[in-house]
Amino acid sequence: MQIYKVQDKRIRFSNHSFPNRHLKQPIFAYSKTALMIAALSCLLHGASAQAQTDDTATPQVTGVLSESVRLALFNHPEVSEANARVCQAIHRLGLGRALRRPQVNLTVSGSQQLFDRVREDKPIGYKGGNRFFQGTPVYERSKKDRTAAAKHRQFDRLEKEGVYDATVSLRYNLIDWGSSKSDIEAKRLQHKVSQIDAKGTLSERSFQLLTTSIRLAMYDELLAEHQRAQTQVAKQIASVQARVESGVGRVSDLRAAKLIGLDLEIAASRLESQREQVIESLDIDLGLSPGDAKHLYNTYMERRPVSLATIEATQTEKAHALRLQIEAVDFEQKQIRTSKYMRIDGVLDATVFDLRDYEDEYELVGKLEFKMPLYDGGAARARLREATWRQSEIKASLDKLQRGHGNETSRNLLRFQELDKEIGEQSARLVELEARLRSLEARQGRTVTSPLEVAGVMVEINQVKTALIQARMEQEGVRSSALFIAEKLDDVLLINLGENGC
Repeated sequence: MQIYKVQDKRIRFSNHSFPNRHLKQPIFAYSKTALMIAALSCLLHGASAQAQTDDTATPQVTGVLSESVRLALFNHPEVSEANARVCQAIHRLGLGRALRRPQVNLTVSGSQQLFDRVREDKPIGYKGGNRFFQGTPVYERSKKDRTAAAKHRQFDRLEKEGVYDATVSLRYNLIDWGSSKSDIEAKRLQHKVSQIDAKGTLSERSFQLLTTSIRLAMYDELLAEHQRAQTQVAKQIASVQARVESGVGRVSDLRAAKLIGLDLEIAASRLESQREQVIESLDIDLGLSPGDAKHLYNTYMERRPVSLATIEATQTEKAHALRLQIEAVDFEQKQIRTSKYMRIDGVLDATVFDLRDYEDEYELVGKLEFKMPLYDGGAARARLREATWRQSEIKASLDKLQRGHGNETSRNLLRFQELDKEIGEQSARLVELEARLRSLEARQGRTVTSPLEVAGVMVEINQVKTALIQARMEQEGVRSSALFIAEKLDDVLLINLGENGC
């Protein structure tokens, strides 16, 4: 038995396992196998190391947005309206491109008389020597008869009676100085803007739904905490009542204890009412249940970043959309200016004569048409001025967006830090109160018994926990707002607008 070591793997070969007697050393017979095993070992080792690296770098995400939430967002009227605008922009772009292509028309023309009324010449008698003639000499016709051309037009029309000609006309613009190209480019940019607007509308609806889900989760936690506090305080109230009934305690202590329990009950009832309002709003706006909102909240909590998301105002999609609008207005202005120049079209007409009695008669005519507007009443000038002011409006909107973005980002950062500090202070106070409660519970029945004092400490703990829950949920709201402003909320919630099917 021979043993060969390949990358910390021991491979055993037997001398009796080789059918070829001419090979004295088994390593030659199994060299290929050994190399393959070595290579496979390297691949497995590398893949294992890579998998460990990936697992360390990227956490495993199990949260997937439910289909009901996804459908509720995509079927919302505002999102549907934005998608409809995207489809309109797509077809406007298609219309611009179609008008730039060659235009082919078929025309079949002919005539068929239905009825007519044409004045006839009246016969006039006159003498010519010894004879009498009936006729209508030209010099004796009335002026009205001589000037009327209806009869002559009738004869011209009768020559074309029942004749139908077919004409196929091909028209293509040869030179328009970039007018069509500018129009297409402006519509293409408007299409991009509509896509960005649709994505922003979906993100806005997602943010509103997430805000509602965070509020609902806060009320759930607050209700659970109040119910826990009510249960604990109820035991202390029962202890105070037992002391009063046994003659040891005072009636005033019992009244104070019952007031504490009543306050907790009122607070819980108020929280329950607020929770029902959130659930009703969720059902009316999107038709979702509390379970759907909880699923969205869990997905957010699983994938959200710890720190606040930030982005420069110039890097946002909204700023990009405004810059695209400014560029689109530039193309519109160029299209307006070039529309005042001469337009040259090439026209090719193929005509087949008399389809009803076809005798291989046709003609092919090529034409160049030069069209130049001389006076439009100032319409182009007015359009240019309107586009210039619209561009100024968009530039002002871009400046406003950048300022507002900076203010909102700074406000979120400041509020996040304040809440972080408040959470730290409330957590420290909670630790102190819990230590005090443990000390009081340890002294009960040994040195002194004061269930009312214990109930008071429990209420203080409940108040601190309530403030802590509210601060944490508000902090999550600030974090989600920062994600929305930074345009990263859709990635966290696994929402993608995708391609618009029009």
